[in-house]
Amino acid sequence: MLAQDVQVNANQLGESSWQRVKEGIMSIRQTLREKFLREGMQQGEHNKALAIARNMLFQLHLGLDVIEKTTGLSKEELEQLRKDRNKS
Repeated sequence: MLAQDVQVNANQLGESSWQRVKEGIMSIRQTLREKFLREGMQQGEHNKALAIARNMLFQLHLGLDVIEKTTGLSKEELEQLRKDRNKS
């Protein structure tokens, strides 16, 4: 943990310094939490777009142009879906 790496404790720092360290750690923690939450949501949205594209491609037999415009996926991603399906 950070405290172990730095080997700092509350007794070596003044109370106000220790409070600033704790606030800094909490700020970093909040920033990382928001970053990972945002990335997770983006990944979930991408996975949903892939699922919709698979349905449009293999169930509805729509063209790549329509699927690309509807889902926001690239032609390369759609071609990869098609290739992956043909491998199975």
